[in-house]
Amino acid sequence: MTQEMADDKFAMLRQQAETILRGQPADLSDLSPADIQALIHNLQVHQLELELQNEELRRAQLELQAARNRYADLYNFAPVGYFTLDVNGAIVEANLTGATLLNVTRSDLIGAPLARFVAKEDWDKYAVYRVRLGQSEEPQRIEIKLVRQADAPFHAQLEGIAAYDQAGRFTQSRITVGDITERVRAEAMLHESERLARLTEQLRELSARLQSVREEERTRISRAIHDELGQTLTGLKMDVAWLQGHLEPPQPALLAKMQAMSGLIDTTIQTVRRISTELRPGILDLGLVATIEWQLQEFQTRTGIETHLISAPEETTLDDDRSTAVYRIFQEILTNVVRHAEATQVEVTLEETAAFLTLQVRDNGRGITASEIDNPKSIGLLGMQERARLRGGEVHLSGSPGRGTTVTVRLPLTTVNSEQ
Repeated sequence: MTQEMADDKFAMLRQQAETILRGQPADLSDLSPADIQALIHNLQVHQLELELQNEELRRAQLELQAARNRYADLYNFAPVGYFTLDVNGAIVEANLTGATLLNVTRSDLIGAPLARFVAKEDWDKYAVYRVRLGQSEEPQRIEIKLVRQADAPFHAQLEGIAAYDQAGRFTQSRITVGDITERVRAEAMLHESERLARLTEQLRELSARLQSVREEERTRISRAIHDELGQTLTGLKMDVAWLQGHLEPPQPALLAKMQAMSGLIDTTIQTVRRISTELRPGILDLGLVATIEWQLQEFQTRTGIETHLISAPEETTLDDDRSTAVYRIFQEILTNVVRHAEATQVEVTLEETAAFLTLQVRDNGRGITASEIDNPKSIGLLGMQERARLRGGEVHLSGSPGRGTTVTVRLPLTTVNSEQ
């Protein structure tokens, strides 16, 4: 109600009061002048009181109207749709948000059953919800799909409560409707992410198992080649030497052939030893420190790059699996030095604390670039990182152009979950 409307109403009431008074003329003949004066004073006081009361009433009505307007705004523009349904499920009242959610004008909603906007696959679910709503005094919640007019379905959450008359009869239900499509989509993405995380973990476990099996197979083949094939070749060389010593009379051509055979056997023995060592160096059985020292000597002999073992413990407490993993990573680091670093010197530090083993390899080569660090596939970093990560460790590269590259491998001494 506006101020102008309130003033018109008070004017109308005043006219009605004056009409009533004109129909009831007052008899003042028996009153003295003093009594008349007192009466006039009292009338003036009452008139002032009425005016004050009228003003207070007018202010109260304006405040009430403002409150009603605020309520209407809150109701109509709430973030969720409000629907009031009768006992048959028809819409009695709806706010603007609800009409917008369903893409229908409010006037077209009134009298329409809310079930009309429920997706077909959720009809039964909604019917059960309405029965449950009418039988309980507690709020009831459901998540279903609703269909906007001329639009695709959307996920909605309905939360309603029943209303009863004085006789306790169910008369209405008041329901809020919220669009939860984004939440449902986010939950689906989360579930998919969790599924992929589980698959990733399974793949990592499989990768770890494959690496373990591969190393076991390497060890078996290496020992078989070294022991069986190596012994056979050694025996063959001894037989050729025996034949050379028992060839009577001496035959130069045959003797030369036997010497060539002996040389070929020596070459084959060396090849067998090299293959066996590449599969798994037997020195690993003596420990990681001894293996790294041997590998550095072999690397310097083969490449001419100067190597230095700056510091290392007498021995590490790593188990065979972790020792082998560190050795394989170390092999890959040295391979990268030859392929990419253009270095003349390599320094190695091995340190063991109460919980971790740290291997650091530094070269004086051209230095790794930021793009190479960001693209680990280009230098085999991915394989090194995966070996370390499967055992709870990490591999870190640092360096700059012209200042060499440093690779740091950090591995826990005991089993640690790779996700930690």
